[in-house]
Amino acid sequence: MSVCVIIPCYKDSTTLGRALDSVYAQTYRVDEIIVVNDASPETDAIKLVLKNYPNVFYLENSVNIGLAATRNVGVKNASSDIITFLDADDALHPQKIEWQRKFYKEGRVIACATERVSGDLQSFEGVPYSNRVPYREMKMSIVSLLKNNITGASMMISRELFNSMGGYDEALLSCEDFDFWLRLLNHGLEIYDVKLPLYIYVINPSGLSSNLKKISYWELKVIEKFFSDNINSGKYKYFESIVLLVWLARHRVRYRLCGDTTYKETIDQNVNLIANRPIARLVFFLFIWMRIDLVLSVLVNINASRRSL
Repeated sequence: MSVCVIIPCYKDSTTLGRALDSVYAQTYRVDEIIVVNDASPETDAIKLVLKNYPNVFYLENSVNIGLAATRNVGVKNASSDIITFLDADDALHPQKIEWQRKFYKEGRVIACATERVSGDLQSFEGVPYSNRVPYREMKMSIVSLLKNNITGASMMISRELFNSMGGYDEALLSCEDFDFWLRLLNHGLEIYDVKLPLYIYVINPSGLSSNLKKISYWELKVIEKFFSDNINSGKYKYFESIVLLVWLARHRVRYRLCGDTTYKETIDQNVNLIANRPIARLVFFLFIWMRIDLVLSVLVNINASRRSL
């Protein structure tokens, strides 16, 4: 079965070559590589990079449509049986496709673990894996809702199955991976998570607090969407408040750790997302929320005092 790697690209002209090199270095041959330029201001630079990769199929969006929609464009233009993804500022371990392909079968979706590396990475060779590889089979549970614990872009999936699920939700400007994994799990599909760091996430420290604000907002949007889509099933009726509280508490921790006061505005907006809940639930939330904030303030102050000693 043929395999395609889809690479969305925006302001990634300086890292696109590294990403492509990691695809060409795969121990399992990739049949198709598609780069989709999301109306980047670096279009000329991107085209210049791609001159060194004549076998890459290049697409260019006429306007900027976002990551989710750009990935969907790549899938629509793919001809391979199996599709995988790679962000243009990341890289793949040389055996990423090989090991996922070993676990893959029709109707099964394969994920893998992530290795986080510094942003000055020039290339990535990776330690070869030859022993028995650990994996876990993912199931839908409340844990899946409480933490986005599957690597987003690591997915290996059949093109037919991806399309039958409707692809990525293009209304989501972030956390589209989280939403798609939840939909796959909720449909009872077989998902294997290979416990090897085969997807290389390159850390970009610039704009970290801005990314946190964006991610925090859209995480709750994904959770709200999930419960809205399942409102008639009754399966998760009593979990919604608990799940929302956990996510909001997590966002509060992020705010305290990053120290960006503008982040609090986003958290307050997120609090308003559950303002339409029954009064009793809202009062309970406020009660818990105030105490969480108090505990976090104490912990942050203690940590600051220790650093000053």
